[in-house]
Amino acid sequence: MHAAALPSIVDPMTSYDDTRLRLRIDLDPGELSTALDAVDWATARPAVADDAVNGLKFADVLPRPLAADTVARRLADVPSAQLVAREPLSRVHEVT
Repeated sequence: MHAAALPSIVDPMTSYDDTRLRLRIDLDPGELSTALDAVDWATARPAVADDAVNGLKFADVLPRPLAADTVARRLADVPSAQLVAREPLSRVHEVT
């Protein structure tokens, strides 16, 4: 959910999952704090795979955007996303 809510700070060249995401290498802590503060958690939704939308029993009777939003609302864990976003920030440099 964080990656979908924070597209301007997530590294677009890497993948992410439910436990981690990679931020842009040129991102500074101030920019990260600003981006986290700017998220509208009431409307933030996770990215939804086409397979998940197609798996809805009623997907064929809904407009595609509504079906995707339905899945996203089911997957969203807004309270936990907000909790993680408020945790103290630290920089970790992973050598690859």
